[in-house]
Amino acid sequence: MSTPLSTIAKQLLDRRNHTKKFPRLLANERPDSIDQALAIQGQMSVETTAKIGGWKCLLPLDDEKVIVAPIYSNTIWQEGEATFHPDNNNARVEPEIAFILSKALPAKSSDYTEEEIDQAIGTTHMALELIQSRFDTNVPEDEAPNFYELLADGLSNQGLYI
Repeated sequence: MSTPLSTIAKQLLDRRNHTKKFPRLLANERPDSIDQALAIQGQMSVETTAKIGGWKCLLPLDDEKVIVAPIYSNTIWQEGEATFHPDNNNARVEPEIAFILSKALPAKSSDYTEEEIDQAIGTTHMALELIQSRFDTNVPEDEAPNFYELLADGLSNQGLYI
């Protein structure tokens, strides 16, 4: 990955405003590790005017597949109609459980205990994750995006309707 993070981040952010599918990143733009993919995610959060309003996360599938991505505040709805980009004329959603924290859980050197996490949860809601695949996956396998590209892009997350 020899292209500056800001260039890749701006490109991925721009793709979120389109309904068309894009090819995978160019070879010199592709992350090849979790650290590089998360660095691109971090740069996207610097480049956008939206604040991080939440996180998509779940237990890792394995050591090489961390599932985490910011959800930007301008893509979280709690009432009214959500804005989304349909995929082949379909709204792609996944049912989720959203935890709204009543206090911050800042990074620390040790793991949080279950009690500390429970105390930080303010409310729990059913939610719909809005899905937007921005990569063209109807391509030969060697032209399909790898996991690190998908992770850098936020794992197809388009937003959240609580």
